[in-house]
Amino acid sequence: MSHPLLPRTPLAGLALASFLVAGESGLAQVPVTGTSIGTGTAPAGADLDPGEAGWERIEGVALAVDREIVRWSDFLRLYQRAAQQQGVSTRSEQDAVLGGVARSLAAGRARVQAGAELQLPLEAVEGRVAQILEDKRDSMGLLAYGESLRADGLDPLGGADEIRQEFYRFAFIDEATGRTQLGLGRPRVDRYLRPRQLMAAYDESKGRLGEPPQVQLQLLDITAAATGSLQGARELADQIHADLTAGADFEEQFEEFAARFREQRGRTDLARLDQVREPALQEFAFRAAVGDFSDPVPFGTDQNPVEGFRIVRLIDRVEGAPAPPFTNPEFQSELRSQVERNLDDRRLERAENVRLDQSSLWVHPAIERQLQASAQPAGPMLGPPAP
Repeated sequence: MSHPLLPRTPLAGLALASFLVAGESGLAQVPVTGTSIGTGTAPAGADLDPGEAGWERIEGVALAVDREIVRWSDFLRLYQRAAQQQGVSTRSEQDAVLGGVARSLAAGRARVQAGAELQLPLEAVEGRVAQILEDKRDSMGLLAYGESLRADGLDPLGGADEIRQEFYRFAFIDEATGRTQLGLGRPRVDRYLRPRQLMAAYDESKGRLGEPPQVQLQLLDITAAATGSLQGARELADQIHADLTAGADFEEQFEEFAARFREQRGRTDLARLDQVREPALQEFAFRAAVGDFSDPVPFGTDQNPVEGFRIVRLIDRVEGAPAPPFTNPEFQSELRSQVERNLDDRRLERAENVRLDQSSLWVHPAIERQLQASAQPAGPMLGPPAP
């Protein structure tokens, strides 16, 4: 069963989970629902009403993975930080950040639990946590360290817990990849990269390892606004394409019909092929010879996915440099490091997916609603999800 937040991760289900939350009277079982965690008793799966007798609202829950929860305050803090760092300006970008943060948090909580279940010696774990805390305080100074905790909404105990969780995350990564960053336990993964594997990676990636070619394109855009309808734009684009195939001059067709970029005659700057953002344009430029033109392809924006149809001509190509020879020692060392990183990423992803497949995931309905809204025709940005 898939979930829109984790499209690449198989999940066992989305059942509501129960957690143990420390209260004044000890540990009390707490059903997690759409709004909050509380302490008290209620039928399993019942919606919480903080106003009801016997319930104390503690904090909203954004998502939960088995025994681990992500509170709304933490989710929104990380979401807003990521949106600011990535310069989010459109709803599709906002939705991508939202889903990325949710997946990252869910995977992170699963890693913590998996690392904690490795049964590492408690004395070693706590000794390492204490050493890291001491090193941070020494390097930052007590005042700066305290300020950094407050900026993340933590107190000293919370700071120690964050380091402990980070330790368990690394323990899980070590277990999944066979690395020994923590120096605890013995690796159970064969990390030796054999020469035939390295050669196979070189042959497969040779076309991307050199300097890519540079291309210059000319765009002839036919818009629905100019023709009166999307159907009219399609029919005109098809007719122009047929005329070009029959030998018509592209510049003359541009002069007569182009609805945009007329000042620069539809010409783009010379740019590396891998910097051409639109997949359809990149695919055309990769295969085309100078002078070739494409079939009509749709174009648009986040707000208006299909504004019209475009015919593209390749007007210049500057060939790039080939990949370095496999026998180059420096290049081979760089290639080996990259292949090892890729293999580690795959090992970690497999282990992470297995863990999440065995976990119970609950996601706040407000997050689901926003992601579901992103599947509808694009509109204005929705803003951060509200609990």
